[in-house]
Amino acid sequence: MGKMLTLGKLLKSMNEKGSRVLIFSQMIRVLNILEEYRLFRGFTHDDQIVAIDENNKPGSDRFIFLLTTRASGLGNQPHHR
Repeated sequence: MGKMLTLGKLLKSMNEKGSRVLIFSQMIRVLNILEEYRLFRGFTHDDQIVAIDENNKPGSDRFIFLLTTRASGLGNQPHHR
């Protein structure tokens, strides 16, 4: 809980200053939690390709960009025997 409070204060401060945030995580569940938090706080965000273009555009109003460092595909799924 303390980490989310700290993150909330940090994000609020950075948003007020007009900064943009890029969050990397290998854990998809963490990104899902952060996405819910982003929605709760009303921070702007778009789908992947649109977000990349919008995030990089000069003067963009996009604030948070969530990105996983985990490779996608079935190769990362646990194998059941």
